[in-house]
Amino acid sequence: MFLCHSVAALVFVVLCYCEVTTSQQHNLNCQFESDLCGFRNDENDDLNWIRRSQSFGNFLSLSSTHQSLEQTGRIFSPIMAEFSTAKCLEFYYSTNDTTATLNVYITKANELHYDNMIWWTNSSSGNHWRHILVDLTSINQAYKVLFEGKIRASSNVWIKLGNIALLNNVCFDNFLCDFEDSFCMVQSNNDNGDWQRNSGTTSSGWTGPTNDHTLGTSQGHYVYLEGIYGHYHYSFWFWGHSYFHRTNNDYTVRMETPTIRSSSEVHDRCLVFWYHMYGNHIETLNVYLLPNGEPNESEVFTKSGNGFNVWKTAHVTITETRNFKIIIEGTSTGYQGDVAIDDISILFQKCVIGFQCDFDHDICVEQDTTNDDKNWSIGRFIESPIQWLRDHTSGLGKYAFRSADNFRLHETATIFSKLLTSETGDKLCLKFWYCVKGKDAGQIFVFLVNSENEPMSLIWSEHTTDRFDVWRVAEVYFTPYDNYKISFEAHGRDGSDGVLAIDDIEINNGPCTIQDEFNCTFEDGFYLEKTGNSDTYEWSLHNRFVTSTGPFYDHTIGDEQGYYAFIDTNEQNGVNDTAIMLTPLIHNIGEDETKCLIFWYHMYGIHIQSLEVYVLSLAESLPGKLVWSKSGNRGNIWRAAEVEIKGRSNFQVVFRSERGDGIDGDIGVDDIIIKNGSCINTDTKDVVNVTCQFEEPNLCGYTHLEDNAFNWTWTNSALGSKVEAPGVPEVDHTTSSGLGFYVLADFRQSKLLREVARLQSPVNNETSLQCLELWHFIHGTNTQEFRVLLNLTSTIEKLLSIKGNRGPFWQKTTKEISPTDKYSIIFEVLSGAWPIGVVAIDDVKVTRGNCEIVPTSTAPEPVTVLEVDCGFESNDLCGYIQDVNDDFDWSLKTVAELEEFYKSLGQTGVGHEWYPPTDKSILHSNTGTFLFADLYQYSSKHGKARILSPLIKKTESQTCLKFWFYKQGFESAFLNVYMLKHNDLFHGDPLLALYGSYGNQWILQQVDIPLSSKPFQIIFESVKGKTYHSSDFIDEIDYERSPCPNDIVCDFEDGFGACQISNEDRTLSKFQWKLSRGFTATEGTGPTADHTYGNGTGMYVYIETSQPQHPGDRASLSTIYWKKIQRDACLKFWYYCDSIFSGNFIVYHRRLDAKELLWQMPRVFEKTWSEVRIQLSPAKESYQIVFTGEVGKSFFGDIALDDIVLSSSPCTVSSNTPPIDGIASKLKVLQNYDCNLEQGKCKIAQLASDQFDWTFSVFKIDMIKYLWHIHLELMEGEANELNPFEYISVDEKVHPDPDIDEDDHKEIDFD
Repeated sequence: MFLCHSVAALVFVVLCYCEVTTSQQHNLNCQFESDLCGFRNDENDDLNWIRRSQSFGNFLSLSSTHQSLEQTGRIFSPIMAEFSTAKCLEFYYSTNDTTATLNVYITKANELHYDNMIWWTNSSSGNHWRHILVDLTSINQAYKVLFEGKIRASSNVWIKLGNIALLNNVCFDNFLCDFEDSFCMVQSNNDNGDWQRNSGTTSSGWTGPTNDHTLGTSQGHYVYLEGIYGHYHYSFWFWGHSYFHRTNNDYTVRMETPTIRSSSEVHDRCLVFWYHMYGNHIETLNVYLLPNGEPNESEVFTKSGNGFNVWKTAHVTITETRNFKIIIEGTSTGYQGDVAIDDISILFQKCVIGFQCDFDHDICVEQDTTNDDKNWSIGRFIESPIQWLRDHTSGLGKYAFRSADNFRLHETATIFSKLLTSETGDKLCLKFWYCVKGKDAGQIFVFLVNSENEPMSLIWSEHTTDRFDVWRVAEVYFTPYDNYKISFEAHGRDGSDGVLAIDDIEINNGPCTIQDEFNCTFEDGFYLEKTGNSDTYEWSLHNRFVTSTGPFYDHTIGDEQGYYAFIDTNEQNGVNDTAIMLTPLIHNIGEDETKCLIFWYHMYGIHIQSLEVYVLSLAESLPGKLVWSKSGNRGNIWRAAEVEIKGRSNFQVVFRSERGDGIDGDIGVDDIIIKNGSCINTDTKDVVNVTCQFEEPNLCGYTHLEDNAFNWTWTNSALGSKVEAPGVPEVDHTTSSGLGFYVLADFRQSKLLREVARLQSPVNNETSLQCLELWHFIHGTNTQEFRVLLNLTSTIEKLLSIKGNRGPFWQKTTKEISPTDKYSIIFEVLSGAWPIGVVAIDDVKVTRGNCEIVPTSTAPEPVTVLEVDCGFESNDLCGYIQDVNDDFDWSLKTVAELEEFYKSLGQTGVGHEWYPPTDKSILHSNTGTFLFADLYQYSSKHGKARILSPLIKKTESQTCLKFWFYKQGFESAFLNVYMLKHNDLFHGDPLLALYGSYGNQWILQQVDIPLSSKPFQIIFESVKGKTYHSSDFIDEIDYERSPCPNDIVCDFEDGFGACQISNEDRTLSKFQWKLSRGFTATEGTGPTADHTYGNGTGMYVYIETSQPQHPGDRASLSTIYWKKIQRDACLKFWYYCDSIFSGNFIVYHRRLDAKELLWQMPRVFEKTWSEVRIQLSPAKESYQIVFTGEVGKSFFGDIALDDIVLSSSPCTVSSNTPPIDGIASKLKVLQNYDCNLEQGKCKIAQLASDQFDWTFSVFKIDMIKYLWHIHLELMEGEANELNPFEYISVDEKVHPDPDIDEDDHKEIDFD
């Protein structure tokens, strides 16, 4: 049976259509416990139904993914066979909003028509499951059932569906009416008025409910009779007061059910309804049975008087073979006489007549006057020693209490229920409310007793150590005797401060919270009991990332819709604070029954103390018996745990967390399951107590010997052992991760030669043949020694001795032992000649019987991969792992998450100045995921974050790593890429070092990975700059097992980043090259199409010379630093410049300490793209290529650039463009030519193919003559004047660009 849960509105449809298979089913009964029972999602709709699990069972769920569109999800049943007799379709549904609809259709199996609707609704069910029965008449051919859920314009609406069945009879079984959709009863004509459907309060004060029973809210609906009607027919005023005249007639209203169908056989029905009788003028509530054909009804229930402001339930057994109606009648005598009814049901089963006691009207319990020392008291709150405590039922009624005053230790007080009878022997649910107040209050025990008042079994006791001031509910699932009673026994303790109280006892036919099995996913709330020794350190409910050491999402669902239990170790907590949460009571049949506890835990952070699990039986006090414990950092991952629970009576499972000495120690728990049967992974039948995996700090009872010169250390990589002693294991052997533990002997702790450290196991009393197996890690000098000793009562025997260095990996050794007496194992290390090296051991195991004696194992072959590609989508690290020895971590983030994070810090507006405006994998999206070096995790300058790839297979040739990076921020430091070979220590220079800011763009980077005869890992390292606004981002890692392409091609089709080129911010005006397609922004200048495709869709870059730019403004594009070129190379590009008003355009290369001009645009202007080829000689150091464009005298001076290629082969000669080799090549015609122009033109001839001529002129300026161009415009300087001295001067330096320092300019000698 489903409990009440919130879900979105639903559309439910029965549908049939053609399908390849011809198999047909006659019956349908699906609770979705293990699969979909043959149901299939429709591939042509918007949403899929998903099978989910919660504590009450499994169901289908549908939720919207869009906030503005209506979306539909359909799921089909298997093909159902035709039938000729009536059937009943049964299902449960739940919704949480009216923006959804639920329809039910029947259709033929080979058609997809929606014209045969059999049921629909569009109302919310609140937090409750609704039970639906739909009659189906005969169907003469195969058909299908379709469930269709529709959700309109909301992303927070759910639909749930469960327990679908096709019953082989008409739907006479059940009648359900909760008044949420309509008035589902029939008004009677034989009364004074009508029942009214209502929500919230009634119109009269001091009478009627404030909430309905179904939803428990003011939005839920019920029906009631309004007591004021018919009672005060007129009024008059006298001396300022209003007076009502009351009639003498009582006011009666009646309603009846539709006709309830029955059968010819006798069937027991159970009528259940909830009633509310609150007010001084309440008269009676009567319920009648009217069989068909009978003139008069018979009374089956009656209640009179004020029942206080509380909903109560009634169960009435109906035995009738004829069709019948139920009539409900209410009578009041005044305006405070509102009677309300809700949740009427007639179930096809016999009522289990239980027991109810609210202590208000009847004496429903009896005192034990023979065996008890004291009695319970029954009274209202003003009669109780704790007058602040009102009763639970209504706040005005009575309850049972036992004061601590004069109630001594070992004294008891007992009350019994009446004698009850169980006809079926089925399990029942005992539910009651209790309160414990004061330090001396004592304790409550609940027993199942026989008819002689003799206790037969303890079924409940109060365990919490803290006292509380509120009513708490308790539920007990128990198997009764034929005749039994329930007793409540109070136990005193010395003192007078306190009281025990009980109210609202009821016994029903289950189920209740206590079950044979238990399943808690925390999706519907935190229902476990909590206690502890701190007000701030307690378990709470969370659904996503809370702190840097907590889980990012829950384990159940894996996104922010899922919830889990969480401990936040904030600064308000104290060291060793404890927090406890308890499951409900779990029913166990007997001593031989076995149950399996399964749960998932998350323990991440350097200050993790412990998480412990106890089993608490009724006779024990908190915390109970320890059955599981973990300590220390377990990594940023959900881990599973299994615990077998054997031979316990009814019990609770207790989760206890203890705080460490810092705030980085958060713990999460999720998906707690207790199921019948043994755990799958538990098998310890042949393991003896020497066995240890060293995962816990108690070391399984292993101890250090007192005469040790230094001790073994319990550690893992996460605790810093790698930093303390380079060369120690990076992973343990048990878990093969940096978070698994082992014990380590660090020789750096020794002071002298041959110092000893010994670790001794617990004593083993067995003397049979046994096999010792252990894994060891021996890495250091050739003079150290590791020994394994068998410590008997009277002697010590050497089992094993290993000398020297065995390499940085785990090795296995087995040894057969035949002890003649009890023994222990001693693991001994002796330091060598130098205080370096380590010995570690893990997974010591001793089993009964012999073992195959094998030599020490060779180095294991590591698990490797061929590729390490990763786009980091769906929060997937693709096997990349965080380095545990760095300062902070890389994180998976989206742009949307970073925006929200910095908004939460009040730093709105910093945004895209330093982090990417979009993800690289999903263009133009802020929801794609990338790697982010989270500098907020670490405050110190130069802190490092490293992440390691999976282990890559060895290579026989050079390979290529490509990735995209974003690096923009204030004082950004290094982004390094390393190659770490297997079993090598981390050291050496990086393969790539990127320093500083690279602009607001993603940039593609490639790295040559040298060949390696060993497996290796790629390491990305981010070094923090001076501020947190200097983070590094990585996306779209691509590893290719072939050399990186030498040719670098940039066509600007994917922007700047793919070209590994970016704008330089070198002026206050922020003048930059712009991406464009088609025309530029200024009409009449610049290209009309790109060079790559020659049309208006291709991309190129250009400088826009319109205002606000000024003549002389420059914009520079620079490549990344290219590696040193080992051979001749060719730089090719195409440019466009069609105006004589254009400024200068130059290309130079820049090394770390020098610059050199490569090319300067000639003053030739054509409306076409022109090609340039520049021969590059081998270079001994890395350099950049820089393209600089300058604004001329007019806005008609745009310059464009496209199709940059760096080729690994020398330039070839084209028909129209010779290769250029540096600036000297521009004047190659003048080399080895002697002419100072003093004696004339020296046979210099004008070319006829150009546009204008050189002119010979004489200037008397310091008696020096110059050759200059008549149209030469100022390219440099401040005054924008015509200046011939700036261009070419004989025996002077060529100085075309002030960006190049004077000392770096190349001398050109005409001699």
